[in-house]
Amino acid sequence: GRGGGGRPPPRDLRRSEFRVNVTGLPPSCSWQDLKDFFRSAGDVIYTEVDRQGGGVVEFATKTDLDRALDLDDKEFKNPFDRCYIRVKVPGGGGGAGGGGR
Repeated sequence: GRGGGGRPPPRDLRRSEFRVNVTGLPPSCSWQDLKDFFRSAGDVIYTEVDRQGGGVVEFATKTDLDRALDLDDKEFKNPFDRCYIRVKVPGGGGGAGGGGR
């Protein structure tokens, strides 16, 4: 029969274009840690971590996103680790790095 199955559940209804990529996270960082850290910037609506030092954070508004970029190169702490993280807008500006100097 033709059931209406196979569709994923409607998770992430509020996915946003206001997102940043985070690098330099400790492997112990959870999505909750990331959310707590970026809550100081504004309304965090989604976070994920890849457990290899990378993460994604999405915000409700452009203002929140701009504040999140101010957290670039700030100290991230959780109960297990502390480190300095980098925060960037995905694919935006600057082109491919390099420059050979």
